[in-house]
Amino acid sequence: MEQDLFRRVRDTHRVLTVGLQKLDAARLTLELETEAFEQQQQRVDNGLASFRDLQESQLAVDRAAIAELDAWLAVLFAEVELAELDGRLLDRHRIDIETRTGAVDAG
Repeated sequence: MEQDLFRRVRDTHRVLTVGLQKLDAARLTLELETEAFEQQQQRVDNGLASFRDLQESQLAVDRAAIAELDAWLAVLFAEVELAELDGRLLDRHRIDIETRTGAVDAG
């Protein structure tokens, strides 16, 4: 039981660490795609690129934004799981679980 808990904490911590790295990468990608979109918009305004090129650039920005949201969700889920595993989640919501009787006090 204790080894299983340790393994779950270790695995969840790894997921959190990887998630934070993915979040950093996703933020950078979104920033770069946004800059590329702005440059493409200037090209369209100057007649050097087509509206289709601008739409493709906007699609890249949208995909980068979705990737950032996905990374945020992975980080949040890992943080919640760690809080659950170490008991912080119950404390945060003032939930007291009596281990002997199985009673739950949500007050």
